Amino acid sequence: MRIIYVTSEAVPFAKTGGLADVAGALPPALKELGHEVSIFMPHYTKFFEKTLGKMSGAKPEKKVLIKNFKVPISNKEIDASLIVYKLKGSGIEYYCIDIPKYFDRDQLYGTKEDGDYKDNSERFIGFSRAVLEALKVLKDKPDVIHANDWQSGMIPVYLKSTYAKDPLFKDTISLFSIHNIAYQGIFWHYDMHITGLDWDYFTFDKLEYYGRINLLKGGIVFADAVNTVSKR
Repeated sequence: MRIIYVTSEAVPFAKTGGLADVAGALPPALKELGHEVSIFMPHYTKFFEKTLGKMSGAKPEKKVLIKNFKVPISNKEIDASLIVYKLKGSGIEYYCIDIPKYFDRDQLYGTKEDGDYKDNSERFIGFSRAVLEALKVLKDKPDVIHANDWQSGMIPVYLKSTYAKDPLFKDTISLFSIHNIAYQGIFWHYDMHITGLDWDYFTFDKLEYYGRINLLKGGIVFADAVNTVSKR
């Protein structure tokens, strides 16, 4: 089975919480079961320099796989690149979406001084869209796309909307895992234009949540299956 594991963080590259630990442990376990697994995550350039610089032993192999590809955001297209790291030993490949304006920052989601980055909705809606566009460029047909937490909550939404008729994803199913339901990716409704979806998706049974957009809710509503990492 071809599994694409989408996460906003994963050890040893970037970590703020338990999501990174699961992302570092589950894909190798799935590979041992005989599945073909790749991790997709943002390329936090400055953060990577710090974390990988502290690694003992051999550093991951690095290769630029796609120099430039277009990602539709709102009414425009932005340039992204795909950088692949391969961890020796595990054989797991980390496909990192490189969009410097979004991810070349000191922290993942915000700073202690200023709080969350003001453009987090665009950053991670763009990330979700970039993952699917990168798979199209690679002609990499997944059986399962496993999205995690609000940062990749738009993946199941897009698979049932924008990419529903794309031959590459015709038989792809989505799994959405909730790691921390306290963080839901809630943004004001005027950010709907970023998704590229029309306002029919801003309803109580889709993305709307008390007058705002809720990306975690989008993942829950549109995924083929939902699970959590805790019985609670």
